[in-house]
Amino acid sequence: MKGAGLELPGLLGPGSIDSPVSKAIREEIEAMAKAEKASPSELLPKYLRNFWLMMPGSGEAGGSAFSDNFQDCLNDTFMETFSKWGFHEKIKPFSELFLSKTPRGFMLDVTEAATECGVNAGDVERWRILRNSSSPQYDPAKFMGLIFPVYVKLRKRGYNYHELTV
Repeated sequence: MKGAGLELPGLLGPGSIDSPVSKAIREEIEAMAKAEKASPSELLPKYLRNFWLMMPGSGEAGGSAFSDNFQDCLNDTFMETFSKWGFHEKIKPFSELFLSKTPRGFMLDVTEAATECGVNAGDVERWRILRNSSSPQYDPAKFMGLIFPVYVKLRKRGYNYHELTV
């Protein structure tokens, strides 16, 4: 797989190597890498799973593929939505922060973090088009390297792995 040049300390951001969240993320990726017998940078696309779908520009017309699934309940918190759907037992892996947000509020947090990291919807949309067209220019590791700082920023704000990658 492409992407051997990506290094986790650089992706985690300057001075972040010792932060508790950065340590947790590094440990999660290293554990997965050990289990898969691959380098951490090679596993970044697998680790981030569907995080890219949360990003502005991941859906059609530049929107988020994630928010498209919640159009009928954009103003209800996730806790209210999951309760309506009868998912009481399935809320355990979610953080209080996530459960207190509406889909719209969550997407605003993702968009704000992306903006702070210099990632815009156009960047994500270009990668989405390359990915969906099976273009040889699509490099999953480079794409994940682009959005990984956004993921780290959201984890530092209190979101967890499960809700960001589901």
